[in-house]
Amino acid sequence: MKNKIFKSIFIAIIIAFLLSSAVVFVCLYNTVSKISGVEYNAWQMLGEILAPMIVVFCALALIAYFVASMAARSVVKPINEIDPEHPERSRSYDELRPIMDKLISQNYRISRQMDTLRMRENEFNSITFNMSEGLVVINSRAAILSCNRSAKEIFGIKDVPRSVLALDSSEGFRSAIGAALSGNNGYHAFASGERYYSLFATPVLHEKHVEGAVVVIVDVTEKEEREALRREFTSNVSHELKTPLTAISGFAELIKSGLASPEDTVHFAENIHKEASRLISLVGDIIRLSRLDGGEIPYDEEPVDLYAVASDVAGRLEAVASRAEVTVSVEGTPSPVSGNSTIVEEIIYNLCDNAIKYNRVGGYVRIKVGKLSRGAYVEVKDNGIGIPADKRDRVFERFYRVDKSHSREIGGTGLGLSIVKHAALYHKATVALESEEGVGTTVTVTFPE
Repeated sequence: MKNKIFKSIFIAIIIAFLLSSAVVFVCLYNTVSKISGVEYNAWQMLGEILAPMIVVFCALALIAYFVASMAARSVVKPINEIDPEHPERSRSYDELRPIMDKLISQNYRISRQMDTLRMRENEFNSITFNMSEGLVVINSRAAILSCNRSAKEIFGIKDVPRSVLALDSSEGFRSAIGAALSGNNGYHAFASGERYYSLFATPVLHEKHVEGAVVVIVDVTEKEEREALRREFTSNVSHELKTPLTAISGFAELIKSGLASPEDTVHFAENIHKEASRLISLVGDIIRLSRLDGGEIPYDEEPVDLYAVASDVAGRLEAVASRAEVTVSVEGTPSPVSGNSTIVEEIIYNLCDNAIKYNRVGGYVRIKVGKLSRGAYVEVKDNGIGIPADKRDRVFERFYRVDKSHSREIGGTGLGLSIVKHAALYHKATVALESEEGVGTTVTVTFPE
């Protein structure tokens, strides 16, 4: 714009000079024609004044250049000083007011849009940064556009690479990314250290064209561990059920075939009854454990006196303890807690039953109940065979037995302490175990208020 103004002013001055020179030349020509003699004519006079005219023309041209330049700068200066971001702070011509108003309105709309975009970006970054799942956003060329903190930790990187394919070189990973960039959903399961992950790659489409993909990595370690426990539980249940059923079937077949004498028949019937009782006990324990796992407790919570429950359990186990030549005693004071009386009874019964079964002739089981500042506790102590140090952490696992031969001999199902653990969790109680091989075991369950 400045150059156009400058050229316009400069050309106007030159044209004015040329027109004035033409007028002067015409006037001189007319005057000379009237007063000239033999010696001079118009062309001779023009020749004499041509050189001064050229000098004057050059001088005027320079003056016109500087005047045009200054005028152009003066005209353009207010326009150049307009601040596009804050046009309302600038001074300009009244003729430019519509343009200035337009700039102000446009800047306001852009500012609002930028604020909205920044707010959404901050929300997106805040959400994705705190996600436990890994999130990677890529374009159609597999370049990473966004990668959150969890994804960096999963892939063990600090700096984000340009290409998503640099995160994992496995065939499964590349196949999942390739499927997403081809317009299909991709899936890849992999392990990193001791954790298991599932990767889902989803294409981002715009008018049926793939613009990129969103990759989500989910930690499925807990799911895998539960699946492993389920498989182990199923295997153990099948094995535990098969053993008594095989014995029952064998004894029944001998009786049916008539090969057993009357004396043997009585003996076989006793064994069938024993195995059937063990089977019923096992099925009952499995049902109770399943209910505790699923939270399917058909009873409401109510005030439960731990001392009264412990005394009742000791009375029920008196005959069992007498046959094992083990004494059972209860000490303490009434200690009420809020809970499910049936489940609390299961906890104390299983602890005492185990203490009797894994004891020795002449041993004891001491049940102690007491209050705490915020709750109450039940302690079951025995002087039985104890638990080896390397097996104490596993005794609460389902079907785990320290001594399998001894457990089968006494008819244990291997679910007693597992039921104790899950029943305690149901009441938000804690279980502490102390044991020494050959000395005895103490299990303390602490209930909150």
